[in-house]
This record gives sequence, C-alpha cells and structure tokens, in this order.
Amino acid sequence: MVSEVLIYFVADGNFVPLSVNPEMLPIEREGRNETTDIVGIGEVNLLRLPKLRTCTLESYFPAMGALGSFGGTKAYNWLKRLQETKKPLKLVVTRLNISMLMTIESLKRETRGGEHDDIYFSIELKEYKQYGIAKLQRDAQGNIVDGVSKRTDVDTLIGNNPVASLTQPLKSDDTLWTVASKYLGDGSRWLEILALNPALGDGLGTLLGVTLNLPKNVEKTL
Repeated sequence: MVSEVLIYFVADGNFVPLSVNPEMLPIEREGRNETTDIVGIGEVNLLRLPKLRTCTLESYFPAMGALGSFGGTKAYNWLKRLQETKKPLKLVVTRLNISMLMTIESLKRETRGGEHDDIYFSIELKEYKQYGIAKLQRDAQGNIVDGVSKRTDVDTLIGNNPVASLTQPLKSDDTLWTVASKYLGDGSRWLEILALNPALGDGLGTLLGVTLNLPKNVEKTL
C-alpha cells in the first residue's frame, strides 16, 4: 500500500486524489479575541471562539486521473459543480489525520502550453459546520414543550452512503488494498473505503478486528 501522504477530495460518492501534492498546505484559523479596558484593571483580552479554518492550495488534474479516479477537465468541472450547487466536500489528508468538511470559496483554472488536457487549478476552501433550525413544538394549550433541531447528516450531505458493513473478521495481514480488490474488484479503490472509515486515520495500521463500511457498489456478497 502507498505510504506517502495523499490528499484527496470526497463528495457525491466520488473521491478525487491529487496526483502531485502542493508544496504547501496551509490550514489557517484566525482568532476573534477582542481587547477592552476595564476600570481598575486596564486592558484585558476577551476570549472568543476562533473563526472557521481555511485552506488554499494549488495543484493540477492530469488528463488520465490518478488511482482509478477521473481527471483533467472532468475533475475540475466536478469541483465547479460542487461550488455552484453550494455543496460541501471533504478534504482528506492521510498520515496527518486531516478530514474536514469544507466549502469551495474560490476556484480558478489555467491550461499551459503543450499540456492542453492537464488542468492546473487553485482552490480556496473554508471549513463547513453543520447547523440546524430549532422547530418549536406546542401542546394543546399552546405552550412550548420542546425544540427539535433538524440537521443533515454529513455522509448524506456529501453523498457517502455505505450500504454494507464488512463484519467478518479481518486478518492481521489484510490491507485496504486487499479488501478493495476482493469486494470492489479493484485494489486501487482502497481510498474510497478509507474515506468512509475516518477512524482508520491514514489507513496504514492493522485491520485486525476492524469493521469496515464499504461503498455502494460492492461486487461480492458480504
């Protein structure tokens, strides 16, 4: 199995890895603290919750894609469609245990001479937090009895709906590659399994005793 750091996007049940990692992957989080003067004390710092995290990166999609995924213009248009439909994606960085739901704030592309089928792009992402609107319920007398907050499940939001769990015991020498080969028919689809099992971190540890969520299109009966 590949042991290097892999960066990929997940949404709509698809995963799109970067063929070449960017030189830098800055994930920033600005503070919102405020200073004020209090009589008899002087200036104090009022602690506030920090702003949402942001990430800006530059890379490219080769025409042939990577690890069995689609690439080139198709990959770029996929990101563009997510931006236009206001749908978040998940940014995953293996070995660094980064798995964040984010929205696309800015997306730019360029083609370079002699590389018309390869799409170079820059993307600005901002952390997305789930939230819901509380629906007030009243009893027969009109008194408020409860407030129910309705919010969308993350996996439903980004289109990752595993329909099966691999419940049979895994052996110590099993890897995500061998599981993908056996149940999905293609070992290179191991990243899809990793995306549905964030508790695995980078996916390089032992799978002994682990129960896995698998993608929709499982080829073999579990």
